[in-house]
Amino acid sequence: MRRLHLTVLLLAAASMPAWSTTVYKWVDDAGIVHFSDTPRPGAVKLEIGSPQTYAAPAATPSVGTASAAHIPAAVTNCTIDSPTSDQVFMDVNSVSGHATVSALKPGETATMTLDGAPVSDLGTGGGFQLSVERGTHTVALAVTGADGAVHCQSSVTFHVRQQSRIPPPATTPTAPGVLNPNRPRS
Repeated sequence: MRRLHLTVLLLAAASMPAWSTTVYKWVDDAGIVHFSDTPRPGAVKLEIGSPQTYAAPAATPSVGTASAAHIPAAVTNCTIDSPTSDQVFMDVNSVSGHATVSALKPGETATMTLDGAPVSDLGTGGGFQLSVERGTHTVALAVTGADGAVHCQSSVTFHVRQQSRIPPPATTPTAPGVLNPNRPRS
C-alpha cells in the first residue's frame, strides 16, 4: 500500500506543468511518504529540474548520382483485377479479364503477356480477352518507360479445367485370368 501511494504521488508530481518545479516531501506518523506542491510543516523542499526534451534535426534530402531526368515524376500503378490468383475456370476456351493502370506518362507503354507470349493490347477500359487451353496459365502486365525500364508490373496465375473428351468405359474390364468375385462358383 505504501508503494502505491508513493507511485501515485510520483506520477502526480511528474504530470505537473513544467512551470511547477518545486515539490515538498514529508513522512506522516504511519511512515507513509507524501509528496505535494504546497509547503507543509516538516516537509523537505525538492527542486525538480525542467523536463528533458529532444528535437530531431531537420531531414536533409540525400543527393544521389542519378539526375532528376531519370526519376519518374510519379509512380505508375498497375494491377490485374481479374482473373484472381489461383482462380479456376471450368470448360472454357477463353477468359475475360480486367486490369487497372494509372494514367500512363509520356513514353510509357502497357504490355500484357500470357504465359510469356505477348497478347493483344489492353483495351481503353482495361478489359482484355485471353484464348486459353486446359492447364495453368500466367497473365502478366508490365508498364515500361521510353528507356525500357519497367515502372510497374503485376501477374496472376489461374487454372483452366476441362472435361476429358474420352468417355469413361461402360464397364470395368477384369484382367485375364482373374475370376469375377460376384459370379457363383460351380
